Amino acid sequence: MSLPNWARTADRGNKERLTQLAMRDLAERVGEDVTSGAITVKEIVPVTWEDMSLGYPSPGRRPAPGLIPGYQIILLHSGREYDYHSGFGRVLYVPPGKGRPALPADEL
Repeated sequence: MSLPNWARTADRGNKERLTQLAMRDLAERVGEDVTSGAITVKEIVPVTWEDMSLGYPSPGRRPAPGLIPGYQIILLHSGREYDYHSGFGRVLYVPPGKGRPALPADEL
């Protein structure tokens, strides 16, 4: 699928703020202090999601269509990877094996 130029160059949100939101969420999930250094960033990839579900649709619900610019944020804690998807300023934890792949996007 060829992305329109606006989707490749769209504002994906503040990468640092979104990463901090993901790190805070993970810290709560694993019972860790976010400042301990036990949670690290493995990868942040600019992507375009195919709809408002950000690659993780709710069961039984049909997400609103539309190309959504965002990031896939992979965090590490105790040797385990945690997948977060972002778009429109929100961050969503995606359990292992539950997410759908994103479309590629150019780095801003």
